[in-house]
Parts: sequence; structure tokens; C-alpha cells
Amino acid sequence: MNNKNSTTIVNIKKWEIREAEKSDLDVLMNFSLHIAEETEAKILNQEKVRSGIKSVLDDPSKGIIFVACDKKIVIGCFMINGREWSEWRNGYILWLTGTYTAVEYRRMGVRKALFDFAVRWGKSQPQVIGLRGYRHKLNNAIHSAALTGGMQETEYRINEYLF
Repeated sequence: MNNKNSTTIVNIKKWEIREAEKSDLDVLMNFSLHIAEETEAKILNQEKVRSGIKSVLDDPSKGIIFVACDKKIVIGCFMINGREWSEWRNGYILWLTGTYTAVEYRRMGVRKALFDFAVRWGKSQPQVIGLRGYRHKLNNAIHSAALTGGMQETEYRINEYLF
């Protein structure tokens, strides 16, 4: 994954948005654990999640995590963890996952600031033509936020086969 311009720090509203650093590992792990519990009522293995996030931070080909900060405190995040080539559109669509905002910062525009950053960052990448996200079927909050942020619901549904 090309991370040209990814280390650029951008201030949106009163929050700084930057690429995650290794020192953010524990807060990102906690955010991931909260996402699973809040959206799917799942309790994940803390060490497995920590290792998975560390793997992304160590190897940018697995994804890029961006964080929103309030006075150096990480308050939200999202990850671009893949790109999909669209032969119909002759360009890449980036997959957004792991969007989270700390409880005390919700309804303050953090998620919108992160999404706006994702759009600007995506537009700066060669051959990227759009963003795509998925959600758990019961996660109506992220669905509403995505539609409010300008994403469109598609006619496609995601299926998977895990082994």
C-alpha cells in the first residue's frame, strides 16, 4: 500500500490527525476491544488484538492506521487495511475499518473529521478512486454516520469464508 503523504499531520477543527505510531499501540488495542464489544457484543483476546495491531504498525503493507488527537491524547482512529482494484472504474477503492471514537469525545465531530481526512488522503493517492467500508449488521451508529458523512449504501453485501 502506498503511504505517500501519510505522515502529514493535519489539524481539522481542534484535533490533530496523524498516522499512528508504535507508542499508540495500547490505546489502539483498547479501541479495538471496545469496537468488538460495543458493536457485536464480542470479547476478543487482548494479546491477539495487540499483536494484530502491532503487526500493522510494523508493516505498512498490511494497512495504515490514522489517529485523531486532542492535545496529544488519542481520541479516535480508523484504519485503511486494503485496496481493491475496480476494473469497471480503472482505479483502487480503499477499505476503511476499525473506526472508533473515545466515548467522552462522541458527538463532537471526531468521526466526521477522521472521515474528511480519509477522503482527502485517499484523493492524494495515485489511482485511488474511492473509499469503501463495511459494518456489522447491528451497528446502526456507524451506518448512520457513514451516510451522514457522504458515503452511499451500495447494493452489494459482503460474504466471507474464514479458515
